[in-house]
Amino acid sequence: MTKNYTLQNISAGGCFGWQIISHSSHSINVELKGKSGRLYFSEAVSGNCVRMPNSQGAGTCDDTDLSLTFTCDNELSLVQLSHDLLSDGGEPIGRSYHYNGSIERNPAEDIHVVITVWNSAKKILSEKEFIAECFYRYLSENGRYLFNYVSDDLVAAYYNDLESKHTASFDYQSWYNEKINITESALSQYKLIFALLLSYDKHCNALGQLEYTVYKNIVIVFGKKQWNEEKLTVGSCPFQKIRGIILNDVELSEFNKVHTRLGSASLFKNGMLYAAASYANKRAALNMTANRGLNFGNIGLNVFAEQSQQIDVITNSVKEADDELANVLIFPELSINHDMLGTLENSLSSTSNLNLVVAGSYYKGSSGSTYKNISIIYAKIGGKWEAVTEYSKLIPFTMGYTEKISDIYGFDKSKYPVGQYKLLVEDIEMNDNITLLPYKDCIVGVAICRDAMDLLDSHNPLHKYCDFVDVMLVISDNTGDSNMFVGTAECLARWHNCATVYTNSIHEAGTDKLDSHLEISFALYPRKGSNVTSSTSVSGEINYAEEPFKAANFDPNMVGILYSHGITYGTLDESKHCKIYEIVAAK
Repeated sequence: MTKNYTLQNISAGGCFGWQIISHSSHSINVELKGKSGRLYFSEAVSGNCVRMPNSQGAGTCDDTDLSLTFTCDNELSLVQLSHDLLSDGGEPIGRSYHYNGSIERNPAEDIHVVITVWNSAKKILSEKEFIAECFYRYLSENGRYLFNYVSDDLVAAYYNDLESKHTASFDYQSWYNEKINITESALSQYKLIFALLLSYDKHCNALGQLEYTVYKNIVIVFGKKQWNEEKLTVGSCPFQKIRGIILNDVELSEFNKVHTRLGSASLFKNGMLYAAASYANKRAALNMTANRGLNFGNIGLNVFAEQSQQIDVITNSVKEADDELANVLIFPELSINHDMLGTLENSLSSTSNLNLVVAGSYYKGSSGSTYKNISIIYAKIGGKWEAVTEYSKLIPFTMGYTEKISDIYGFDKSKYPVGQYKLLVEDIEMNDNITLLPYKDCIVGVAICRDAMDLLDSHNPLHKYCDFVDVMLVISDNTGDSNMFVGTAECLARWHNCATVYTNSIHEAGTDKLDSHLEISFALYPRKGSNVTSSTSVSGEINYAEEPFKAANFDPNMVGILYSHGITYGTLDESKHCKIYEIVAAK
């Protein structure tokens, strides 16, 4: 059945917001249209959707009357309530409409819709603010729709119309306001915005340096990424000269602080990034200690570096990196203690080439409290080193609790019987905040180990980072095969125009547990090789503690963990602490 309601006495140009909550097992379609024919939303909701509210949104209302339609295959009973919104002085400034009902008069099969419209002077947005609004909608909704934009007729029609009308002074906002009123569905609106952004991206004046614009909770950046190969595959990054990211309040506050401090600093030198990945040394072991029993038969634990080896690792890594003209240095996860930060700062004070350091990580907290696995990030600003920000690991690692593990790490079996406990769980406080380093020539993201491992985990920060940053710096302490990190880096390079520099501790491939297939460090980046025509190419170098390919007839130019004409494989020099990677930007 279908039920229609008219929302009257609305001031055109005002704002509106809407929310739908349904506990019904049946599907109910709710649609709001204007007198002009504009579709404001069309949502199919049911209690099978675990989101609460099932659907919500906001926008600008261009009509004086609105039409609300409910469609359901079953009998739908609804009660309409409405009331004025009043100012402090008692003047009407809008109206709120409530629709409460149920299917077949069953109270458990309920639905609730609230639409609020209020008078507001329509703000005239600057061009960049308008693009930010469009990009916000694109980022908010692109997970809802899958379509092949390369061959989509509607996207092409919108795009061709834009191109036929485009001039140096073209007003995208006016064009959008004209088209949005006659779109037939929410998907059509999304395609309209997508086509608009594609056109804007084509004509955007790519400056010699990145231009950052913060609008509400979205950061928009104008200017080319360091790698800007056109990607013609569904799901890959479609834009070359504009990018945006939605940040929460904590992330945005930190972004603004870091952006202010970095100022006009750059990282690339003549189209090259020289990154040093410290792999410590085989004597720099990590200790693991159980700190408490957890629910579900698990043990919380912390991992920490042996301080006796840290001065050697820190001082030699910094010297080697600086001597080899590196401008970026990363240390492995948990390879530094808080007490050793002063040693690192002293070592950095005499450098001349380094500009950015990810100082491994350590546990921040105290016994009996919640810990964070954090990495302090140092940057050289005006010739002086500053701790500009920090990154806190999002997702803890886990490993099975076995007799062998208990013996290796000396766990008290009387307190933690092997048969009673199943998993060792990194006992850290989780959070949802990412860290960005906005330079004038590139944007850098940071991740710690597990955060960059599982691309199917929606909390993985790479979902947020991938089409925004130019370079990912990933630090790890990993005892098992690391090819999951290689796979992640390959994905970033091939589909998202993003490089990855990764490091692990070489101790994890020590003689007592040698694994020649354990990747210790690598750098992978998007770049065509001389014989490669694909737009999804990847170049770089992957290094191991020992030669991993033992076959007598093995040809390192043809076969590897990751096959590509642009990938080389090597063995790390154990007499040193760092591997220097030369990363080539796009021409």
